[in-house]
Amino acid sequence: MLLRHERDAFRQTGTAHLLALSGMHLGVLYALVNLLVVRWVRFSRLRWLCLPVVLSLVWGYVFIAGAPQSLVRAAIMVSVLCVSTFASRSVELLHLLSLSAMLMLLYDPSNLWDIGFQLSFVAVFFIAILYVPLSNVIVIRNNVVRWSVQLLLLSVVAQMATAPLSIYWFHAFPAAGFLASVVMVPVVSVLLYVGVAALLFPCVLTGWMVSRFAQIILWCSDCMQVLTAFTIRSLYPSLFSVLLMYLGLLLFTFRLRRQLSAIPVGQMYPSL
Repeated sequence: MLLRHERDAFRQTGTAHLLALSGMHLGVLYALVNLLVVRWVRFSRLRWLCLPVVLSLVWGYVFIAGAPQSLVRAAIMVSVLCVSTFASRSVELLHLLSLSAMLMLLYDPSNLWDIGFQLSFVAVFFIAILYVPLSNVIVIRNNVVRWSVQLLLLSVVAQMATAPLSIYWFHAFPAAGFLASVVMVPVVSVLLYVGVAALLFPCVLTGWMVSRFAQIILWCSDCMQVLTAFTIRSLYPSLFSVLLMYLGLLLFTFRLRRQLSAIPVGQMYPSL
């Protein structure tokens, strides 16, 4: 359990979203399930018997966590992805996102005005239309460098996508939030996988690793508090201004996509 000043440190550096249960956490769970179950039975006749087990694990985690909007969205997408994988069919990320939005709004139309719903869907939408094309043209041979660049791109795209809404709802913009996320996201990602390893192989070593990475995250968050001086406060944009910001972001995205389409896959930084 985090102390109040520790939670404030995350909030002031624009990295509080890392503490919230989100699609990233469910993604780690599904990656584990995929590694241990799905990849071994996807072409087997027993795969449809395993499907209820996989979906029960995914949705059981969601309900135990209190079913926040971001987790429900991710669970719907993971469920459809799992079914399509077992059926040997491919599915587009935007189609998954659209289906989950439709189902959640049909169940409760008031979700549209939920801040978590808006931030979650906007972030994944721009990840689909901006991050995915960027990552497709970047092929780096060094695994560590490739993973680092992908995390950096993902963080920047998500921050860009949610910035207008965050300013509108919270009236502040952590200008150095990009830098804080670049540092914090990789460490938190490693902690999630170490935590899964600790659950699978509980021992002194894995417990020590979890404790150490948690301490590193808190230390990084304390160090990042110097960046709060770059937080711009007392921002009160109108809804029309927010819509204009997203229009500009969409125009920038479509222009960039057009330029990226002329670049052969894997031609950016191929020698790294």
